[in-house]
Amino acid sequence: MEKLPKEQQESIKKLNTERIRARLSKLGVDEEVVCTAGRDELLAMLAELMLNPIAPPEPTPAEAKEIRMREMELREKELNTQLEMHRQQLEAERQQRMEQRQHVEAERQRYEAERQRYEAEQLAQRKQYEAELELRKAEQLAQHKQHEAEMELRKAELRIQEQQSRIQEQQSRIQEQHAAKDFKLRKEESDRLRARDAQLAERDSSLASQTKRYSDVLKHVLPRMPTDPGELIHFLIHVKTCGSCMKSLMR
Repeated sequence: MEKLPKEQQESIKKLNTERIRARLSKLGVDEEVVCTAGRDELLAMLAELMLNPIAPPEPTPAEAKEIRMREMELREKELNTQLEMHRQQLEAERQQRMEQRQHVEAERQRYEAERQRYEAEQLAQRKQYEAELELRKAEQLAQHKQHEAEMELRKAELRIQEQQSRIQEQQSRIQEQHAAKDFKLRKEESDRLRARDAQLAERDSSLASQTKRYSDVLKHVLPRMPTDPGELIHFLIHVKTCGSCMKSLMR
């Protein structure tokens, strides 16, 4: 094999095994040897025959016919082999294209799933952001309303305090007025009572007043004069006693 030129070596190596067997059979190599030999042995035998060609004997008509039939069979086998290889190649290409389409479809589905997942995440993030924004707005609004309510409450408390202060001032003025009026009334009453007491004292210190007063007292102290003469003594004694008391009081 190494003795052949490089071009012939490459040409022989490109031949398929059936083609090599057909050429060896055509060159007169025993068919059983050709069928049982491996590819390396077939290549070696073909290279040897190419280096040392054997002049084949002239075949008989029957042998020539058999050779043609064998060549036809080999040619048919070679064609069938080529067809099968071509079919297998087409099937492999079809399978490859199908796998490519499946791969492309899988990539498209993966891309679509990634796109949908990304859009879903973006939508969820946007909804979360909007919800947080609405929550912050609601909190700010609630704080603003609470602040306004506190301010209004503070204003109301201040107004109430002002009103209470005014009421207390009014009550204080009224109390002061009442106190002054009461003081004035008390003073007038006291002056009146002192004047009355002075008048009574002046009246009581006069003899006529004292006599009248004691006369009024005796009216209630002395009993009626009895009509029974036996009781006159007791009546006179009692009058004398009352007179003595009157004298002591007159002093």
